[in-house]
Amino acid sequence: MAVLAVKIENEASLMMNEFFDYHGECWALTRQRNDRSAVCIILEDFYECTVRTEWIEDVPVVFIFEGKIIGWYRHARVYRHLQIISAFLEGNICARALHARLLAAGDRIVFDVPGLEEKMYQVIEEDDVLYDRLMAVIDDEQRHFIEIRYDMVTGFYSGDRVRMAGSGKDGSVKHMRDYCIEKCESIAEKMMNDRCSDIREPKTMYQYASQAVKLDGRSVDGLYYLAMACEQLGFVREGFKAIEKALKLEPDGDDLLALKGHLLFAEKKYEEAAGYYQEAYDIQPMDGYLLCVGQAWFAMGNVDKAYKAYQQVKDKKILSDCGINLKDMERRWPFVALRGFSIKDFFSKKHD
Repeated sequence: MAVLAVKIENEASLMMNEFFDYHGECWALTRQRNDRSAVCIILEDFYECTVRTEWIEDVPVVFIFEGKIIGWYRHARVYRHLQIISAFLEGNICARALHARLLAAGDRIVFDVPGLEEKMYQVIEEDDVLYDRLMAVIDDEQRHFIEIRYDMVTGFYSGDRVRMAGSGKDGSVKHMRDYCIEKCESIAEKMMNDRCSDIREPKTMYQYASQAVKLDGRSVDGLYYLAMACEQLGFVREGFKAIEKALKLEPDGDDLLALKGHLLFAEKKYEEAAGYYQEAYDIQPMDGYLLCVGQAWFAMGNVDKAYKAYQQVKDKKILSDCGINLKDMERRWPFVALRGFSIKDFFSKKHD
């Protein structure tokens, strides 16, 4: 099996993209993140693949940044086309988080892979002189790796701080709950503006939100942030339980409805997701919700309905900032990817 070398454009993406543990999986791309094409790799570059091949299994993948190996996937599935995993995550390379290795900065390995100057990836077959050298690097488990797995990293949650928040005050449970909510709000603000450094922050949000719900099972804020953390981490079933409880308490919460849309999106129930985004927009007519409607229809492959949603967006600059070109859509392109667009910015509201 050949080794796939992939160029990293910006190392700032590593901990929240290529080496982010999304429910036990890591995802990466073999094309630029600001590209609009659905085809990410020419699989015929592998000897065993043909034009009919849609994916290939058990591929070792090494990631190169500025002439150095920064990490690898020991085994990965490589898809020809873009895979949309959630409203915030996409890629065409998938590996179990167990098989992902990220090197500490001081342990990165100088390694020249010819061809990566012009391309985002290079396939190195077994008869290539580089193959054995790359496999030797991948097989070496004695290096210093950065831990990325959810179950292995330590969050910033402090039970002592929670208890101190309620110490010596009337209604101590309420004060402890409010302290947990404040912590969630702080992390959510960073999350929505792509300022989280690594998985420890969404994990910490999950921990504080879980504690808030334990302290007050009717806290809409607690349930909302718990569902948000679950959606970010890929714990979709648990997220559904939290958001359903929240919606029973506040049926017309537009941000709650949009978050349920995100969870449905992660389950690839795009039509249902579009319905919840539309319902959120009907309650609170924000352009961000229309963008979500369009994203859901695009993911389903229904360009016409996506176009109709985008047409309703009042601030057309938002469309251009998100790389959405209505004139291109009018020409009935089969698929237009929403690269470079983060809908996180539109969901920072706090419940009263």
